[in-house]
Amino acid sequence: MVYAYDFDAQSGTIANRRVFIDSTNEDGVPDGMCIDREGGLWIARWDGWRVSRYDPEGKKVADIRVPVQYPTSCCFGGAKLDQLFITSSQRDVAPQSRHEQAMAGSLFYLDTDSQGFSARRFGVSA
Repeated sequence: MVYAYDFDAQSGTIANRRVFIDSTNEDGVPDGMCIDREGGLWIARWDGWRVSRYDPEGKKVADIRVPVQYPTSCCFGGAKLDQLFITSSQRDVAPQSRHEQAMAGSLFYLDTDSQGFSARRFGVSA
């Protein structure tokens, strides 16, 4: 499940929790995510072999298969912020599957038709 909340920027409080994406019938579970400039939410699906994109209403509009079982997160980069970078993990890959998932733990990227936002470093002001 992915939940949405109302956020009050003045007080920093959240309220009105609601289900944004019910992914209980999808492969894997939501892990790291990022947002594109159209409001699309990109979610790495741990144990799902994919990154999924959802529109601003929470409808899945794309699935991007990756050659590893455990994608962990994603963010946009590149000169135009139109490349999606996807991290992955070796953890939990069964020993007998390691030869099939030789790229587990790698960083992947692909060109997209979407444009993201720059990532900020922790502790660096805007």
